[in-house]
Amino acid sequence: MQRTIETGIDGGVPPRLAFSPDCRTLGVFGTASRLWDVETGRPRRKLRPFRSNDGIFHPDKRRLIVSNTNVIETWDRTTGEKLHAIPLKGFNLRLIDFDLSPDGRHIVTANSNGTAYILRMDEN
Repeated sequence: MQRTIETGIDGGVPPRLAFSPDCRTLGVFGTASRLWDVETGRPRRKLRPFRSNDGIFHPDKRRLIVSNTNVIETWDRTTGEKLHAIPLKGFNLRLIDFDLSPDGRHIVTANSNGTAYILRMDEN
């Protein structure tokens, strides 16, 4: 199958993309965060006006982890409700990248000050 999805994200910064664990949903993260139905190419949900750098689907198939420059947020991908926010504090700190452990219990962040934080996920 080949499908084109018009994400609506432009402005010179390419979006970050992530498949859900069941490969039925595509997360598009950039000037707006949206979830798309892979089969139909139609939007499933917009996560409020939220500019994001990246996103990862949680293995529980319910949560979505989204990052910005200095915060990581957990969203319910079904309702679109924000569940939790983890502010990253530090002098001149900027989040560069992040990943989720395979069991979904920890997040690791790569930060602009040369540090990596390992954070325990909230169970919400």
